[in-house]
Amino acid sequence: NLPSKIYLMPFLNPPFLALFFSPLARFPISVAYIFFSIINIFLAMAAFCFLAFPTGKKSFAQTITLFVFLIFYSPVWIALLQGQWSFLLLLSFIFASYLFSKNKKFLAGNPLSLLLIRPHLLLLPVLLLIIKRQWKMLSGLGFGIFIFTVISYATVGFTGLKDYMGLLSAIPFWGDKFTVHPILEPTLRGFLQSVFHTNLLLPILPIFVFGVLLTLFLVKKSLLSFNFACLITVVLFTSIHTNYHDLVLLLLPCVFIIKSIKRIPFMIFTALGMCLLINVSFFRPELSIFLFIFILIFYTDYKPRFLRK
Repeated sequence: NLPSKIYLMPFLNPPFLALFFSPLARFPISVAYIFFSIINIFLAMAAFCFLAFPTGKKSFAQTITLFVFLIFYSPVWIALLQGQWSFLLLLSFIFASYLFSKNKKFLAGNPLSLLLIRPHLLLLPVLLLIIKRQWKMLSGLGFGIFIFTVISYATVGFTGLKDYMGLLSAIPFWGDKFTVHPILEPTLRGFLQSVFHTNLLLPILPIFVFGVLLTLFLVKKSLLSFNFACLITVVLFTSIHTNYHDLVLLLLPCVFIIKSIKRIPFMIFTALGMCLLINVSFFRPELSIFLFIFILIFYTDYKPRFLRK
C-alpha cells in the first residue's frame, strides 16, 4: 500500500546477520520486536556499565552527571525504539579500546570487525590503522572480517555477496529514497548538503573528500590523538552515511570528556551542553557539526584550559 517504491526500507544489514534474524522471523513482528528490544536493552546496559566504570577517584557529582547524561542522551532512545545495532557497535569500540590499552593489539582488532554491520564506518579505521602502522591490530581486524565474510558466503553464496556489494555501492547516490535522507544526516556530508540544499552527493563530493583528507592529514601529523574515542568521532564526522541512532557511538568520547574534567561546575556545564546539542540536532542535524568540532578540539593542544587535566 505504499504510494511509491522509494518508501521501501531495504534490508541493508550484511548477510551474516540474517542468521540472527532468521529465528526471530518465525514470530509475529510485534513479538520479534519485543525479543530484539530485550537483547538491545541488555547490550545498552552492558555498554553503560563499562562507560560509567570508575577510573581513579570518582565523586558523587560525577556519578550523577554521568547518569543524567546517559538517560537524557536521545540517540540512546532512538536506537532502542528503532531496534538498531548501535549498542553492539559501541561495545565493539569499548572492548577494542580496553584490549588495545592492555597491548593486546591483535585481539583489539577483532571487535572492530563488527563494524562490518555498517561497512561505510569501516573504511576510515582501516586507513588510520595503516597510517599509524598498527599492523597487529589491522591483522586482527582482517581476521574478524574474514570470518564474517565466510559466514556470509555460506549464508547467501557468491551471487548474494555480489548483489549485497552492489546494493552498498548504490546507497550514496540514492538521494532522498529508501529511508536514506542525506540532508538530515548529522555528519559533515549532511552539513554540506543542508548548506547547498541538495540530497545529491555529486555537488558536494569534492568538499567532502577534502574533509576526509584533511582529517587523515591531522592524524598523520599527530595533531589529533590516536585513541578510540577520537577514532569514533572522526569516523562518524566523515562518514558517507550516518543515521541519528549511530550517534550512540559518541557516548564513548563524551563520557571520556566528562570524566576528564576535574572542576564540578565545568563538568556539569560541559555535559549539559553536549547533551543539549546532540538532542537539538535531532531536529536540526546540521548543528551536530559543532559537537563534532568540540570533541575533536578536545584531542588537540588547542582545547580550553578547563578541559585540560
